[in-house]
Amino acid sequence: MSANATSLPYRSFQLHPTLLGESLPSALSLETTNHCNLHCTHCGHSQYAQFAKGYLEEGLFEKVAPHLGPGKIPTVNLSDFGEPFMSKRFWKIFESARAIGGLRISFITNAVLLDRHLDKLTHSGLDIAISMDGASEQTFSQFRGAGHFEKVVNNLRQLYERERAGTLPASSRTFIVVLSRINVHEMPAIVELAAELGIKLIVFSFQVFFNAERFRRESLFFSQDLYDRWIATTVKRAAELGIQVLYPTAFDGSVGIPPEVAPRSWLWRDARGRTRCGVIDSNCYVKFHGQVEACCVPDRYPLGDLNANDFLDIWHGPYYRRLRQSFLSGEWTPTCQNCNLFQSVDSNLSQSHFLTPMRDEGGLVPMPQPYRITEMETRYRNALDRLLAEPDQPASVMPQLLHLATQDDRLHEVANAIGVAWMALEQPDKGVRLLRQAARLAPEDPVAAHNLALIENAETVMTPQAASTAIRPVLGAQTTSVKEWTAPLRWVGKVVKRR
Repeated sequence: MSANATSLPYRSFQLHPTLLGESLPSALSLETTNHCNLHCTHCGHSQYAQFAKGYLEEGLFEKVAPHLGPGKIPTVNLSDFGEPFMSKRFWKIFESARAIGGLRISFITNAVLLDRHLDKLTHSGLDIAISMDGASEQTFSQFRGAGHFEKVVNNLRQLYERERAGTLPASSRTFIVVLSRINVHEMPAIVELAAELGIKLIVFSFQVFFNAERFRRESLFFSQDLYDRWIATTVKRAAELGIQVLYPTAFDGSVGIPPEVAPRSWLWRDARGRTRCGVIDSNCYVKFHGQVEACCVPDRYPLGDLNANDFLDIWHGPYYRRLRQSFLSGEWTPTCQNCNLFQSVDSNLSQSHFLTPMRDEGGLVPMPQPYRITEMETRYRNALDRLLAEPDQPASVMPQLLHLATQDDRLHEVANAIGVAWMALEQPDKGVRLLRQAARLAPEDPVAAHNLALIENAETVMTPQAASTAIRPVLGAQTTSVKEWTAPLRWVGKVVKRR
């Protein structure tokens, strides 16, 4: 839940204290480089058309650093679409991140170059994810080329031994495994290898194909019984060894992750059956040239540019806001329609296994925000301060609030404040419309829900005496006239009939 759960009381209504109430992501990924030392058969590096490559530009870390650390963004991931140890600036950025007290540092690696850098892995809050697509040279080489399997295993063994000896602080390590017909039979062996190397978590996912011929030849979508059999065996073996595994549900539904432990950092379904995206809430991606992207889908999803705007103006800005609201309305954006993460909610969907990427060449897309929401925040809070200082003068803040609404009519906080002001001005027809608009824009927002419940409860009042009791604290007037009190309520009833 976002920070919007806090509120400011105004009579019986509630107001949002800020336009920046959306919680910051739990992790920020910085693409230290998108160069790679391997040419894996299942990776976009080998299947996308040529795309722009580079190293994280100087100064980008300093732009996001004020937002990192406990109570802000607790984890920085120093990798994205490339091998981080290929970055010319990786260790400089690593040391800058280490200087932020309490910040966790993570990265994804193929571990081929890990032995060259073991002495530098001295951070006590380190999360390392290792791409591991087999438990034998024969299988591993079909994905990553010959001659790398034993080196990767030896590198990981050295890291584990140093941690056990106390010469390196213990890290949290994860295997990331993509599954096809080529390697599905080695799932239990991968679990056993993880146990041998002190790895406690494995994330299995279906390989996503971009080539139709390979899709038909290698995808588990056409060998569903094979996956169902091996995932059942793997889950059992992992439980015996104390290894946590995350994985797509069996095609026949016989094996799945209990909903209470399923990660909300993927796609997930809420109590109303809506497919939601946890990626946009838990992660944010900064590409090497400063583009801010919502996720790691093949098509890219640019939402801002750190060269043009501050991080907070992007994270809380209109592009991100519209994206978040799309999942609540069910009106998914076009880019989100072409997402492979559907496998986390529906293994049987072909899109979970095959995509036709519609990506560009990956260069910087100039994308300045239409306005700076941090500046609008100042004006919004000034209006609230005035309203709370002069509660009997709601008309005095209307011009400021209405001007904010004209800049962006999807600011549910502003719509809510205008609705409350109209109710205080005893114009409930307008107030109800605005309060309902706020609730439609943010159906899970507790402030909007509270105010909506107030007006809906008032609408059920039948007697003048009960109406007087119900509406008086809402409007906050001093009169004792039942006629005066019930007049606004009759307006509410007329609005209800026109819904």
